[in-house]
Amino acid sequence: MSATSFNLLGVDADVGNFEFITSIDSFDGRHPHVLSPREHMHAPFTSIEDINNYLLQHDEVRDRLAGSPGGARLVFLMFDEHSEALARALGAEVWLPPARLRGRIDSKIETVRLGERAGVPSVPGTLAEVTGYAQLCRLADAHGLGRDLVVQTAYGDSGHTTYFIKDEADFARHADAIVGKGEVKIMRRIRCLGTAIEGCTTRRGTAVGPLMTELIGFPELTPYRGGWCGNEVFADAFTPELRARARAYTLAFGEQLRAEGYRGCFELDLLLDLDTGELWLGELNPRITGASPMTSHATRATAGIPLFLLHLLEFADADPGLDLDALSSAWSDPVGFEPWSQMAIKHTEPTSDLIGAAPASGVYRLEDDGTVVFDRFEPDHRAVRGDHEAFFLRILRVGDHLYEGADLGILLLPGRAMDDHHALTPRAREWIAGIRRLFAARPWSRAQHLGELRQIVESGPAMLYQLSYDKEAAGLHLAALAAIECLPGPERSSYIAELRRGWLLYQLGRHADASAAYARATELAPAAVESRLGRMLPLIADRRYAAAIAEAHEILELDPRNYLASLRLAYIHYSQGDHAAAAAGYSALLAAYPGDIEVKAGLGWALLKLGLADEAVAQFREVLAVAPRHAAASEGFLAQSR
Repeated sequence: MSATSFNLLGVDADVGNFEFITSIDSFDGRHPHVLSPREHMHAPFTSIEDINNYLLQHDEVRDRLAGSPGGARLVFLMFDEHSEALARALGAEVWLPPARLRGRIDSKIETVRLGERAGVPSVPGTLAEVTGYAQLCRLADAHGLGRDLVVQTAYGDSGHTTYFIKDEADFARHADAIVGKGEVKIMRRIRCLGTAIEGCTTRRGTAVGPLMTELIGFPELTPYRGGWCGNEVFADAFTPELRARARAYTLAFGEQLRAEGYRGCFELDLLLDLDTGELWLGELNPRITGASPMTSHATRATAGIPLFLLHLLEFADADPGLDLDALSSAWSDPVGFEPWSQMAIKHTEPTSDLIGAAPASGVYRLEDDGTVVFDRFEPDHRAVRGDHEAFFLRILRVGDHLYEGADLGILLLPGRAMDDHHALTPRAREWIAGIRRLFAARPWSRAQHLGELRQIVESGPAMLYQLSYDKEAAGLHLAALAAIECLPGPERSSYIAELRRGWLLYQLGRHADASAAYARATELAPAAVESRLGRMLPLIADRRYAAAIAEAHEILELDPRNYLASLRLAYIHYSQGDHAAAAAGYSALLAAYPGDIEVKAGLGWALLKLGLADEAVAQFREVLAVAPRHAAASEGFLAQSR
């Protein structure tokens, strides 16, 4: 589950019942194992965690997970403790280390300390809080770092929180991001080649994948000076001695992670000092990463299984009896392996446009004249045939906002993207330019959109709706209803109008009319839950319990875990004197919402009516312990003594 399927691209071909749930449909509905639910209104996403938490609460996703035999098993690129709680509520397991543990060891500061304990050296530097440029210079002098420095804050995406500081002017540009941010990582700047290596820590040890080169900061690909923008994997990328050292470092780090309670996939960025030949620890990514597609491709090609399969086996508590040392040996020395590359292509200009045209995901062909053309749809990069083809995974779609740093897509291709001097090859540049030409932008201006917004807001229906809300807020429900009745033509009989009419009629005590309005709304949107929930209110108020129960059951067929339908159904059972059914309903709700004091109070009263005074008092006590003036719980507590 993530924004896209990129990080585990192709794993669905290796693992049965593996599916992608994504917020972005890179495949326009054509991938058989991708669910991208229709977009609901949501707050602006500020992180991948936000995206995953939105997906976990989406009705289509909940329905899909509910249909997983034995419960779903979830893996994420990024997640937090809220994600874990949402997954638990859906009966799903998260097959990753706990978010709290990952959050702690994801800190670049903690990475240095973990490396020290594991015997994996970091770039010469120090950890300290920075209060100003003069103090930074004193720290650098005290540790022999010189004045050409690199400063990293504890958390942040690649390139976004790495600052290159040669003088006071550089520091002034980045001071707001460094000062007051707690401990930061202060390093001597070295001339280096970035590398990436992934491992998987299991109960039986750590397996280590191949050492890969990294593409960092190429202006053709990213606007971020230190930003990751791709990887290469090929047999003779490094000397045998260097591969052995990287493998030993990764194994040692993996075992240190195991001691910390971590298990599963992780990735290390190692920096090869081009002047001294030293290999330094750059940072840890305790997760699936952008390097994972290349790792999966190489480990699958050299040993028949992707590294990520070990992760799944670990969390499935399965022991396949694999020789992890033999696997690591095969992966670290990929004799005869065909080189592959991937390039993450971002928008690099400081523009503010909208996407007017975007290429589809699939296999593309590079023509002799440098033109890139779509050849055929395929779900992953293994369909590429020959070095004149590549697989493109589109991320930005038509209508999306085009801004500096926006991800256009990922290009995966056979062969190398860099030459032996670590510059982009002419072929790589042709591919990048060709893909960019397939995107088209249309101007976006704030003034234009403000004009469109003004037209919407000042239109008749919008003003009448606003008048209705204002009158309701003032307690004038009849005037609020009158505003809705003044809506023009088709708007007056729309779903939203009927929904609003039903609510206002209910507030006015006109329960039969309210029920009819909600029923008309349901006819206009048969799959809707909210109109059915609304209709339960006037039905209950009129004691039309049989109709209200039927409505509740229809809601629960559409949304089996619907809170309001379950709560109102339990209340109806109580009102009808079926206290056993009410207690069962409240108990089921309490299992999902153990902190809900209204449910606790309802359960207490149902138990009291069943003659289970001690159990009832226990529920009332729990409510009163956190809400001492809760009327229903207070009354129930006193009632048991009578």
